[in-house]
Amino acid sequence: MYADPPRTMERVSRRDIFTSLPARIQWLHSFLEFGTDDVQALISGQKYIKAVIPAIVNIVYKKLLKYDITARVFTTRDSRDEGPVESWPTEDSAQIEHRKMFLRWYLTKLNSDCTRRDTYAGVVSESAQWYRLL
Repeated sequence: MYADPPRTMERVSRRDIFTSLPARIQWLHSFLEFGTDDVQALISGQKYIKAVIPAIVNIVYKKLLKYDITARVFTTRDSRDEGPVESWPTEDSAQIEHRKMFLRWYLTKLNSDCTRRDTYAGVVSESAQWYRLL
């Protein structure tokens, strides 16, 4: 038995994302809701970011689960698979909770001192190893 995406989940064409640059850019603009003012805000508010990391993580996963193309990634090992999905992940499913824990750790580490190249490189390297385990 396969499930249709929830009605609240926006449909995104995988083919368009991988074959059309304008479609990819349009989707990224919609997905990220991120502009130049956001960059300056991150720089000036870095010391406050740590306190809101848990909320940021929850928002990220809510956003990832909003679109079928991003939610599907959590249901298969092959991102090319466009077949039916047996069940869609939810914000409180075990896999998503585990990924939230990892992202909280990652953001906390990145926010700790990104000016130290050894620390930043270590976090990126370690996170790549963790990602392989997920």
